[in-house]
Amino acid sequence: MDIDPNTSLSIEIQQKFEFYFIALIFTLLALAVQSGEFGSNPYSDISEIVGWLFLLISGLFGLSRLEWLPVAYKIHAKIGSFEKDIKDCNEMLNNGHTVARMGTDNRPYDIESIIENRKNSITTIEPKVKEIEDKTLSKYNYQKLFFLLGLVALILSRSLEPIINIANAFLY
Repeated sequence: MDIDPNTSLSIEIQQKFEFYFIALIFTLLALAVQSGEFGSNPYSDISEIVGWLFLLISGLFGLSRLEWLPVAYKIHAKIGSFEKDIKDCNEMLNNGHTVARMGTDNRPYDIESIIENRKNSITTIEPKVKEIEDKTLSKYNYQKLFFLLGLVALILSRSLEPIINIANAFLY
């Protein structure tokens, strides 16, 4: 089965984005840890550490998601293989065949039992792939949420003292 060039390009861009996003998260975490300064304000200190934690959690969600994406793709490939077997077997049935050689042993099997077996396999596998897809989507949403929370916490940490100083200058 050939993949549409636009679909292939879309997948490639998505993969690059996912790796870039995780690299960005860990780069920002490393820079924040390396450049963090403490002691000027306890609220800034707390916000700094919370920002680090949120970025770390975001990165870990991203890594977990990347770990499970290949599993989902492999299951989709297996389903595609079963669907191809069903299509091929239906064509053989339409051509008057009742037996097909399948598997690594190349033994003859009843075509209708092959079709039934493949349909049962797809029915069994589809809920598992749906569960994996739902979990990876959930992890992606948490990854984005914790990334944004981490950035906000770091911005607050780094800008709290200047904001207080500006406010004091205008109020007093």
